[in-house]
Amino acid sequence: MEPIYDVAIVGARLAGGTLAMLLARMGLKVIAVDKATFPSNKVPCTHTVPAGAESTLRRVGLYDEFIKAGADPVRGVDFIYREGRSYGEIRTNGVPTPGLQLRRFVMDNIVVQQGRRAGAEVKEGFIVRELIREGKRIVGFRGQNESGAFEEIRARLVVAADGRKSNFGAKSSFSKHWPCYRFYYYRYFEPSKPIEPIILCWDDNPDIVCVGPIGEGLFLAMVAPHMSKFDEFVSDLENNYNQWLDSKEELREIISRSKPISRIWGRGNLDNTYRDPICSGLVLLGDAGLDVDPLAAQGTAWAFISAEIL
Repeated sequence: MEPIYDVAIVGARLAGGTLAMLLARMGLKVIAVDKATFPSNKVPCTHTVPAGAESTLRRVGLYDEFIKAGADPVRGVDFIYREGRSYGEIRTNGVPTPGLQLRRFVMDNIVVQQGRRAGAEVKEGFIVRELIREGKRIVGFRGQNESGAFEEIRARLVVAADGRKSNFGAKSSFSKHWPCYRFYYYRYFEPSKPIEPIILCWDDNPDIVCVGPIGEGLFLAMVAPHMSKFDEFVSDLENNYNQWLDSKEELREIISRSKPISRIWGRGNLDNTYRDPICSGLVLLGDAGLDVDPLAAQGTAWAFISAEIL
């Protein structure tokens, strides 16, 4: 059977959605499917697009879209240690370059809609069930659409941008896993007055506590303890999360003047993973190919950069 599409992408968030947008602009026939329906949250995530991805965002036309949606340009990080504190301005090649902070609920939806505007077909609520092969080459996939009906999608190239637990990861000829030493839990807050466009980071090596703006007038407070504390922490999640925030005097004052507007989001067991991204008829994109500790938000930057490279 002849392929219906030039490129079929599994996963329509930052990596897959950006790729769909770029290829559609080039005139290719592209489809992107995702098991989620948008807007949709993404856990875990630092909600940061690092400064190193700014040039990519500007070239692909997403930077201004994120700013219009209320993204906060964050200009620096104030590191607070037991021995003192040290402020670091965010720079790229020596030039002050703010990172962007925005909820994934908002950011991912923008990418999906921009892909559609570019001419890509996007199917939400689509669950991939099996791959289609011709010999050793992957030529498409079968899955269930939002109504539960089965569909078969074939393409000249299949791209798996379906995250760290990619259904396609086993097709890689080489993979490597190594432990992530922290777990992450966070909550959104609405402050009584705007907070500064910087991230406060308490570094009690190996434990981390961070607070910073995430756009739309909101901020996020995140705790990232060492994995050895995971079982104890989740045994009483609400109480333990609040105790970690309360242990930092400056943060305690910020929280006391703010209103929580979400539940506590998070996850443990975050193994770092690298997979050879090039397979027969298949490319692993974004977290499907490289997934690392989310603290420095490298995965968010890599999603946009890898999509532009491909």
